[in-house]
Amino acid sequence: MYRRRTIRAGKTLEIEKYTCTRMECGKRVRGPKRNPTPEDMKAVNERNAQRRLTWIINENFSPGDIHMILTYQDPAPEKEEAKTELSKFIRKLREIYKKAGTELKYITVTEYHGKRIHHHLLLSAIDTRLLRGAWTRGRPKITFLDESGSYWRLAGYFRKELRRTGEAGEKKRICTSRNLKRPEPECREISAKSFRKEPAAKIRHKGAVYYPDASRPWEKYIDEVTGYEHYIFYYRRL
Repeated sequence: MYRRRTIRAGKTLEIEKYTCTRMECGKRVRGPKRNPTPEDMKAVNERNAQRRLTWIINENFSPGDIHMILTYQDPAPEKEEAKTELSKFIRKLREIYKKAGTELKYITVTEYHGKRIHHHLLLSAIDTRLLRGAWTRGRPKITFLDESGSYWRLAGYFRKELRRTGEAGEKKRICTSRNLKRPEPECREISAKSFRKEPAAKIRHKGAVYYPDASRPWEKYIDEVTGYEHYIFYYRRL
């Protein structure tokens, strides 16, 4: 029993094909015997976390939106103080965006493992001149999201520090605004023939045409938990 899961997020379309091994397919399918190790489970959880973050970024942010890095002058704060400073900055941003009549969307990630503590923020677009003077603890650096609309590398970068520390409370260091949209996958059963097909040269989905994402090759791997083949194809609108 095979399934196809489609995730549309912004300009991107992700197609995942896998073997159904649970009651979600209407009947139980016996799979290869597997004894996943803690390392296997960690790899699966991290891969899924990075994919979900990629979907959220692609759905809510687009070319021209802001990637801001906030650093600290001496003396560098401890983690709790840095958390407080970031909260103050977010409150300032809410005021600035409200006055400008612009909706604020954000994702924040704090890095500190093996380096000086600093914050990464993804922000919805605004005239950056309005942000001058909002951060007083150091020098902010601002760049803009590129035209691709496919920000999987950025999601991987954000996850890097969380993965490297391996702290139990790591979720507290990645925060999002409540108004972010979270893409919902669409699932359906497919035939064995369809399961084995390689990615098409283009796909039409809900009136839009998507082409293979040249920046991201499609994946084929053996799932660490189920032991079955797994395919993920990546597309985007041009």
